[in-house]
Amino acid sequence: MRETLTAPFRKIRSALYKRRLQSLPPVPGSVAMLHTGRVGSTVVAKMLKQHPRLFWDGELYEKYRNENTPERHVVDDFLAVLRWRMRNTHGRTYCFETKSHRLQHLKPIGLDTNTYIGRLRAMGFSRFIVLRRKNYLRQAVSAGVGRADKRRHIQKGEKAKVVQIELDLEHTILSSGTIPLLQRFEEFDQLYDDFDRLLADMDVLRLTYEDDIEQNPLVAYEKVCHFLGIPVEPASVSLRKTNPYPLSDILLNYEEVATLLRGTEYEWMLEEE
Repeated sequence: MRETLTAPFRKIRSALYKRRLQSLPPVPGSVAMLHTGRVGSTVVAKMLKQHPRLFWDGELYEKYRNENTPERHVVDDFLAVLRWRMRNTHGRTYCFETKSHRLQHLKPIGLDTNTYIGRLRAMGFSRFIVLRRKNYLRQAVSAGVGRADKRRHIQKGEKAKVVQIELDLEHTILSSGTIPLLQRFEEFDQLYDDFDRLLADMDVLRLTYEDDIEQNPLVAYEKVCHFLGIPVEPASVSLRKTNPYPLSDILLNYEEVATLLRGTEYEWMLEEE
């Protein structure tokens, strides 16, 4: 049974835990992957987790996204948790990933992008993987289908089905909040520009879903191995594309979405291959 703590004891435990974690020294050479979700990160992470030279810790902050998560009552410095995780890799290179929009993992952490990247650098993160999906509309649709179907991923060999959804153009769901669709696209553009600026003097591998994952995820896997200077060990691909169907077959309000995007720099995202 989970231990029940009164508020004063929670504060004391949190302070002691935080002090101990903050005293841990940096771990040079650690790797951070930055993305915005539904970009192919899971299929790549599953392969990297198979590599014997890597300790891939996944989306460490996902469990803290909910304000009612029990861990939030005893930990108020999430970067301190990261420090502790970095010390338990048994000689492997520590790697983890963050959904980096302000409404995603940075919200419970309570940091903006500039501060967060600065803190990571100070903790010994010297190599960054920036993963982007060029087609933000497909990204939003993928997230919507995952919520509607209750399945975020499909196993390799499993057949993908057409799940129809409607995008709320003024209140598009993004992790812990909602945002107008066009504003979402604009903020993603700004976020990736911020990454370029903040990481200009760092070792950065830039990957895109369309070029490095969509057709063959092993392309991304091999690029990461080369980037980290480790041998390309055999890895299996366990997931497949979840939404291989035309947007017009998925979006019940496709014409409404098309009207919104036409005449903008994002109009090309309506195009079907």
